[in-house]
Amino acid sequence: MRLILVVSAGFLLVVGGQPTAAGLPPQTDASCQGSSCLNIYNVRVGTRCGTKDSIEADFSNESGSQYLRGYIIFTTLKGKEYSATNLVKPGQKVVGAAYTCHGLGTPTGIANTGTDPNHLDYPLRH
Repeated sequence: MRLILVVSAGFLLVVGGQPTAAGLPPQTDASCQGSSCLNIYNVRVGTRCGTKDSIEADFSNESGSQYLRGYIIFTTLKGKEYSATNLVKPGQKVVGAAYTCHGLGTPTGIANTGTDPNHLDYPLRH
């Protein structure tokens, strides 16, 4: 089995059909805003859809005071695939909800934050 290990700025990614880890464990940060509050971690490869190239990720809202609404963005051969986070409460962790059946690389994210969950829109996709 071929194994590739990349360690950079606190991120760890192991690829080879085995579960992978990327990002840091969830923490709360009252001063974060927008996308900086969206923490993507515990990225796993080959765990969904019966495919070796599936990518699954857990995510959290690192803000201790603001709600978050955003997208986990997966790169695929067909382009970007956006997985909505739905509304994420301050400090909330979401496990196993974001995945793609055929992905490439490590997912990224975009998000909006705010104190009023009833008036929090999704960010523009780009």
